[in-house]
Amino acid sequence: MLLIAFFAFFPIIWGLLLSFQPDHLAQRGRFIIKEVTLDNYIRAFGDPILWKSIGVTLLYNVSSTFLVIFVSTLAAMALTNIGRAAASLQSLLFVPICVAQPVVVIIFKAMLDPRSGIANGILGVLGLPLQKFYEGQGQAIWVMVYMAVWTGTGFWTLVFSSALRNISNEIIEASIIDGAGPIRRFLTIVLPLMKRTLLLACVVLSIGHFVVFVPAQLLTHGGPNDSTRFLMYEAAQRIMRFAHPGQANAVVMIILFMMFIVVGLQFGLLRSEDD
Repeated sequence: MLLIAFFAFFPIIWGLLLSFQPDHLAQRGRFIIKEVTLDNYIRAFGDPILWKSIGVTLLYNVSSTFLVIFVSTLAAMALTNIGRAAASLQSLLFVPICVAQPVVVIIFKAMLDPRSGIANGILGVLGLPLQKFYEGQGQAIWVMVYMAVWTGTGFWTLVFSSALRNISNEIIEASIIDGAGPIRRFLTIVLPLMKRTLLLACVVLSIGHFVVFVPAQLLTHGGPNDSTRFLMYEAAQRIMRFAHPGQANAVVMIILFMMFIVVGLQFGLLRSEDD
């Protein structure tokens, strides 16, 4: 508990305190009660870029979390129905898990490069219009979402596969005898019995997607036209580029506040009746 308090709670509390300090004190890591101010939050909320970052982060978070869970659920259901080949396919699912995020960015940058990438090469052979991908204002955010889905689907497929195997076959067989079709069985039996697993996935994925930084820093630099300027990237820019640690900590506190709200809503919506 002492280690958790030191490495988790103390940085959060210290960041909160520094977010109420002027930059000249926050830069030195000092907190003086007499110098407490709301200027960092006032300046942050008065900046239109912050509001755009909030919108971009929420869009990325909701889209990535939903698609990872959706694709992973479909893949898990497929694995449970293919018999012996499932073991070999499960081993392949570990590949994205083992690849570091900077390496993922390099792979996708090479693959989706508008001038020399294989994706546009295939489109050109098929006679289809070439795309800008991560250099296009309307496409860059979806490239980020695609990267998140590719990275997260393997792990959560394994988790959902385990949850599906724990569902009693007697329940499924009884529903088949009662005339329930595949879609009805999935919606009325499988999903309710997977609520706890879905809640775990929603919470973990949402928290991770709120603090996304590496793809925006290495691939798009927050662009084009701030279309991938996530909140964590914005916080990093305020301290590394503009030397405003007080405002940077204020943005981080805004991220944590949004995170608590989203996680609280997820617990309220997906909590099982016996929890």
